[in-house]
Amino acid sequence: MARPALAATRAIDILNFMAARPTEAFSLSELVEHLAVNFASCHAILTVLTHEGFLERHPKHRTYSLGPALVAIGHAALESHPAIDIARDEARELAQQLDLEVLLTARTGGDLIALARAGRYVAPNASLRVGQRVPMIPPLGAPFMAWAPEAQLSQWLSDAPGDATDPVPYLSLLNIVRERGYAVTLQNAVQSQLGEVIANLSASPHETGLRRRMTSLIGELGLDIYHLAAIDPAQAYDVGMLSAPIFNVHGHAAFTLSLLGFRNPLNAEVLQAYADRLMDCCLMVTRKSNGRTPSQTTKQKLTMKLGGRKQ
Repeated sequence: MARPALAATRAIDILNFMAARPTEAFSLSELVEHLAVNFASCHAILTVLTHEGFLERHPKHRTYSLGPALVAIGHAALESHPAIDIARDEARELAQQLDLEVLLTARTGGDLIALARAGRYVAPNASLRVGQRVPMIPPLGAPFMAWAPEAQLSQWLSDAPGDATDPVPYLSLLNIVRERGYAVTLQNAVQSQLGEVIANLSASPHETGLRRRMTSLIGELGLDIYHLAAIDPAQAYDVGMLSAPIFNVHGHAAFTLSLLGFRNPLNAEVLQAYADRLMDCCLMVTRKSNGRTPSQTTKQKLTMKLGGRKQ
């Protein structure tokens, strides 16, 4: 792949950084510090972005905030992705009905990005704020990858933590997610640490130490937080998140809706009731946006050919 233009990359970095803090404004010096970018280059990019309306510059404070031109782009993007607008409305209703936090995420490149949220914030956990990203390192992204094409699945598996060379446990996890139609994430002490690192990394996205720490913590999450192979009716579970997919016209999981903020452990019956409500909501969004659910054959297919991969 050709090396990306540096100015374009820096402009995207600025917009992504500010999108994760839509109500804040930043001076040139602050942006240089947060993004570790050359002062002159940053000034030149800010000048262009401001001139085109992507950013606004406060005449007195000399700070920059998101500009109105992004609103037009955002509306145009919603026209291209109607599921997002529909899902936002459904998320607000779901959050109100269940008194939980509802998060809408998408996959972009190798990252998960938070697109919208509704309901009360829950702390401490690793819930993303709108605009924040996290790399989709296994096991993260299981609700997307359970229905992913083979090439994307292969790439996801290749990004597994260094000591996780055996793909079988991950494939088993994806089979469980596909069979149920949703993913269960249990509470884990590492999640709170991960949430803090994600928040700090959002403020300093090029901080190498933070990125290494985030990757390390994702590896420490382990499969146990997902891998409820059998839900015991006699047990109660400390559920951190329930996630279900929204499918696009190709039958691929393009977005996920997630429920967070469970106050008490859930028994099997209550857990399933929440999951059913979530899946009903995702199915409604899929149908309203002209998406299609995968065929039964596709759902059952995960006998991936791992050619060239060490087993």
